[in-house]
Formats: sequence, C-alpha cells, structure tokens
Amino acid sequence: MSQSTYPARQTVETAIDSVAHLLTWADIASLINKLTGLHQEDGEWIEHVDSGSGSSYWERRVSREATWTNPRSMCYPHEWDEHLDDASGKKFWHNRTHRTNSWDDPKAHMPGWAQRVDEESKAAYWHHEGTGETSWDLLEVQIKREEERKAAAEEELHKLKTEALERKKVEEELKEKERQRVEEAKARLKKSQARQLEAMKAADINSGKPIKDNDNLTCDSSLHTLLVDPSVTAKIKAEADAKGDLIPEVFINGEPVSNETVNITAVVKAAGEAFKTLITAKNPSNPNAKVSFGEMAVEVRINDEVVSSAKINLKPDNSLLLPDKLCFVNGINGQQLGSENKTVVITFDEEKLEVKNVGSELEIPKKVWTKTDGPVSILVECDGYRQKTLNFHKYDNVKRQGADVKVALDPNAKKGEEFDHRFILTWGMKPSDLDIHAMRSDGEHIYFSKKNSEARNGKRVSMALDVDEQNGKGPETMTISTRKGMEYVFYVYNYSKDAPMTKSEGVVHHTDMRFTEPKQYTVPKEMGADKRHYWWICKIYGDGGVVDLQQLETKPPSVENGKISVD
Repeated sequence: MSQSTYPARQTVETAIDSVAHLLTWADIASLINKLTGLHQEDGEWIEHVDSGSGSSYWERRVSREATWTNPRSMCYPHEWDEHLDDASGKKFWHNRTHRTNSWDDPKAHMPGWAQRVDEESKAAYWHHEGTGETSWDLLEVQIKREEERKAAAEEELHKLKTEALERKKVEEELKEKERQRVEEAKARLKKSQARQLEAMKAADINSGKPIKDNDNLTCDSSLHTLLVDPSVTAKIKAEADAKGDLIPEVFINGEPVSNETVNITAVVKAAGEAFKTLITAKNPSNPNAKVSFGEMAVEVRINDEVVSSAKINLKPDNSLLLPDKLCFVNGINGQQLGSENKTVVITFDEEKLEVKNVGSELEIPKKVWTKTDGPVSILVECDGYRQKTLNFHKYDNVKRQGADVKVALDPNAKKGEEFDHRFILTWGMKPSDLDIHAMRSDGEHIYFSKKNSEARNGKRVSMALDVDEQNGKGPETMTISTRKGMEYVFYVYNYSKDAPMTKSEGVVHHTDMRFTEPKQYTVPKEMGADKRHYWWICKIYGDGGVVDLQQLETKPPSVENGKISVD
C-alpha cells in the first residue's frame, strides 16, 4: 500500500503552514496533538534516558507504562516496512518517514493493544484493554484511527482558521476605528485653532494690549499686540492685499511653537498703511504637558521673514499655578477625608518630597516654594482610593488666586461594583454651579434632573450622577458603564452663569478602568468664549475608544440617527 494513500500528516502539515501566520502557538500545538495522537485520554508520553544503557525510552505519565519505541512512531505502523537482516537472518522494521530501524515489531507495541489467541480457531488476534476492541489486523485499526484523526484535525484546522480570520478582521476594524478617531481628534484640534484665528481676525486691531520687551504674556487667551518691523511692511503688503489678514508662524527661542507644550496664536493685520501683530497665548492642547514658562524670545515670521519680535515673560494661567493648600474629599459623596491613611509625594526641581499621614488638608511645604521655578507634580496615594496625580507650575512664587484646590479622590471599586468610566469635576468659587452631563446615542441623558439610567436585572448598567454640588468647588461625579454599539458624550454646563466657563478653573479627572492613572482635563481658554456655557469633554465608544473634544460651545451635543453628533 503506497504512502500517498494515507495523506493525513502531509495534508494537515501543509494546511498548518498555509495559515500559521493566523494561528497562535496553542492552536498549532492542538492540531499537532490531534494529528499525532500523543495526547490521548490515558495521558501523554514523556521521554527519559536509561542510566544503564544511555538509550531513550518513553513512559506514559498516568499509567507509568514504558516502551523503548517512540510512541510517535507507533501511531503510524503503516509507515514501517518489514525487512530481513542479511547478517543475522533476523527480521527488522524500517520507518520510511523518520528513516529509523527497529528490531521490535511496531505493531506489537501499540499502546493499549495486546495479542491474544482465539480459543476456537487458534488464530492470533488483537485486543485493546481499555476499550475492549478486537481486530484480526491491527494495521487496519490503526489506519482507521489515523483517518479519524485526519478528519478531526482538518475540522479543527477549519475552525481555527475561521476563528483566526475573524480575529484578524476584528483587529483590522479596531485599527481602522482608532485611525478614524485619531483623525477626528486632529480635525477637531484644527477646527479649534481655525476658530481661534477667526476670532482674532474679527478682533479690533486696537483692542489688544501692546507688548514690549520684558512684558508679561499670560496663557489666558487675552489679546496683545506686537509692532511690525517697518522694514518688512512693503514685503508683506502685497500678500496682505491678496489674502487679507496674514497667518504667520510663531517661534519660541528659535523653535516653531508646538501646541502640545504652549499654545500661541498670531495674526498680522493691516492698520492703515502699517501692520500690527495680534498675539494670544492659552493653555496647551495637552493638559498634562510639561510647559516651560518664564523669559523667552518670541518671533513672528512670514515666509521665513521676521516681522515682529519681543522678549517676553510667558506666565501660566491662574489654573496652572501652584496653590497654597490642597483639600481632600471623597469623589463619590463629597465628604471630607480626614482619618484615611494618605501619603502625598511632591516632585519638583528633580527632587521628591514625601509627606505621610496627611489629614484632610495639606499646605504646600515651604521647601517647595524655595526651589527654582518649574513643573510641580503631586501624587496622592490613599488607602481605599485610586492614586491621582496633579500637575501645577511654580512661577515666581506667585500662588494660585482664589479658593484652595479641592482634590476629589476616586474610591476603589467595591466587590460586585463594575463600571468603565468615572468623571470627577471640581472648580473654583465662580461660577457657583457647574453641572456634569452624560448623553448616550439612544437618547438617554443623565444630569441633575435624571440622576440614573434604567436598570436591568437589578443592576445599574449605564450611567449615574453620584454627586450634584450646587455651591461651588464641587465635586460632581458621573459613573458610566458602556454598552457595545453605543456612543457616549460627557460635557459640563455652566448652570449659574454668574461667571464665564473660561474663568471657572474647572478640572475634570477621567478614570478609565483600563488604565491606572486618571486623565486630567482643564477648561479650554478661547477668545470670544465668554458666552459659550457648554464645555464638551470627550466622546466615548462602546468598544472602549475615547476621543477628546475639549471645546467650548453655545449648545450641548446632540443625537442624530443613533449617533452622537459633536459638530
């Protein structure tokens, strides 16, 4: 009988090779086990070396049965050919696949099979001690089993291939969604920058405060003006006539401005026959960016030509300044934290200061104020709560104005409590009442008038307003459990309107349960935004994706055709 009649091994090995890039090692191992039959119900074989002879032998893990013949070879008796040794006249067997020889008949050492004699016919037959099967020809039994293994292995291969292709499809879809979300975030930032430019174009050329060498430029979106060098007026006049207002490039200390680290926008406008540069600075696009403040050289360039320049002191907005004191509260119920064991680690000027057994308040140690200006990172660790990092900036020993900073800590999830996202809002004294809102793509809207979404099977499954604070500072807390196929949007509304949102010094800490550290959002500072009372924070997808919005609007987000619209 030719070897090609039994193509199980070749068929499956070839098939495995064709899809190996889709399968995990566990998948491949499963197929090999099914093909070779080494992992049967009575355990697997382990190779040992006999200390006396130095030869290999195999022992079954469970039954402790031992054999000198490799069980992998036993599984394919049809691959062995019987020969006669010319020198000794004895029979031996040669394996065509492995090119090995054996004096023992492989069929005589089949696991579980023993040769017996039929009492009636006195002929030899084979009996399996475990299953009770009998056969006159063990080779036929083994061929049948191999064919069964072949069919099982091919079925398993088809299943694994289908699952692998499905996994690959899902991964590609997730990558595409992530790509789209990155593009959406970039487009949103570009839109925000364009809106800032439009506001500056619309601004009165004389409304900005003139800025000269050594003057302050604060990151609060206030408008300033820089003189344009008269020597370049003629060069840019033609462009201004053709294009109107000119959008220049801004350089800090000779490097192009990155909105990730400091957000400075400029517009060159005609003022009669002359020109002026309107310039403004605001918080960086990345709220966790390490911003360098202080003395720096600003240049405004058009076609690589410097049209305006000054040496300025870039100052952080009040919301970024280091406060005098921190006050700790429970982010879920707003109650003051006093007796809990808290440790605060303050990192500044390449130095760490650890303060243990902190009570309900922490006054920033004097040692911090004596160090050089720069970023100050404050890590708060408290038993029973998720750790939180706060980022401030020490600048010229100027302390944050207004109320002390309230630090709302997020309690660890209790047993049986499951959620995906939690948002904790804190702010200053004014506006007196900010409200957090969460909206879902099926129209569900959670805020102070409806604090909980519907429940299923006795569990809260979607959104809940845990704390509603109406007298300034916060916290207000929203907990969200997402559903696949749904979209969510989180935003803050200036309910009291007794001060603009831009003056609120609002901070939102977003806990995404996939990550250890919460993300921090601060109120965007935009020109002409005093009447925009809606602060759009982020959009969340049911599969876990998050897109930052970070924009001030005159209306809330909406739901259109089962989707959250944030345009």
